[in-house]
Amino acid sequence: SYDMIAKRKAVLYLLSFLILGLAFYFIQPLRLSLTLPCPVHLFTGLHCPGCGSQRAIQSTVNGNIVQAFAWHPLILPTLAILFINWFAVIFKVSWPFSSQLAPYSGKLIMLLFFIFLGFFIFRNIPVTPFNLLAPHVLT
Repeated sequence: SYDMIAKRKAVLYLLSFLILGLAFYFIQPLRLSLTLPCPVHLFTGLHCPGCGSQRAIQSTVNGNIVQAFAWHPLILPTLAILFINWFAVIFKVSWPFSSQLAPYSGKLIMLLFFIFLGFFIFRNIPVTPFNLLAPHVLT
């Protein structure tokens, strides 16, 4: 049935995130220079919507949430929304946006697309406070 398939997908995604988180925690790709360079930034100098996400995940799994937001302010809220949706599917729990933002729905994907598109535009404006959206190290 559709519920069982959705539940299996949700469990698979959660396990994937857990494995990725453990890999980031134990391997420490930032310290070993194993992170992938962003091709958009490499060729255009612009920060794409994903720039800083690897460093944000690394900072998160190491407990440095403030630095994670400096690397990429949308990663943690996005992961939280996806996790809540997947949790709702697995345990058949309702939350305020569950009908509008059902996991794997076009509405959720479109919402995230437009949020990240706006984020891409604003983080490349070289004026404060917009330049604070670009990945940076806190001092």
